[in-house]
Amino acid sequence: MSMHAKHLIDCVSEKKKDLLREVGSMMTIKDALTKENKTLKDDIQTLPRGGLNRFISDKNTTIAWFPNFCNF
Repeated sequence: MSMHAKHLIDCVSEKKKDLLREVGSMMTIKDALTKENKTLKDDIQTLPRGGLNRFISDKNTTIAWFPNFCNF
C-alpha cells in the first residue's frame, strides 16, 4: 500500500472517530432534552384544577404578577 493511500485511510478513520464522538454527544443532549420534556409534562399535569393561574392564586400571589414576570 502506498504512503498516500495509508494516509488517506488514516484520515478517514480519524474523521469517523470524530463523527462518532459528535453523534454520541448529540444523543446525550437529546436524551437530556427528552427527560426534561417529560418532567415538564409531568409538572403541568400535576398543576391543580384551574391551571397555572389557580396555582399562582393558591400560592398567595396576585394574578397580575404573572404576566409581568413573563415579559422578557
